[in-house]
Amino acid sequence: MTEVNAVASLLDRVRPDVVFNATAYNRVDAAEADPGAAFAVNAVAPHLLARASRLVGALLVHYSTDYVFDGTSSRPYREDDTHVPSVSTAPPSSPASTSRRRPGVSTS
Repeated sequence: MTEVNAVASLLDRVRPDVVFNATAYNRVDAAEADPGAAFAVNAVAPHLLARASRLVGALLVHYSTDYVFDGTSSRPYREDDTHVPSVSTAPPSSPASTSRRRPGVSTS
């Protein structure tokens, strides 16, 4: 998922109408020990997938886990909703450490 050319090439070859992303770096203890790897899989890879999906005109559906949202909302979640837990594991120098919004990702 973190190999830019492989993801873009696959989507260009397959030309899907919809892309479902259910991948995640979900080993919480390992993510805390290696936040860079977790950030690559949980933030960079979905961003790359969103860009590649847009290039082929595909809708991207991204699934999350209870480690991002706790399931207590009375409405569907949006990317700008407060996440639970509230502490970001993004590297301090990354844009995600101050913002969860990613360029090229639609909120509609």
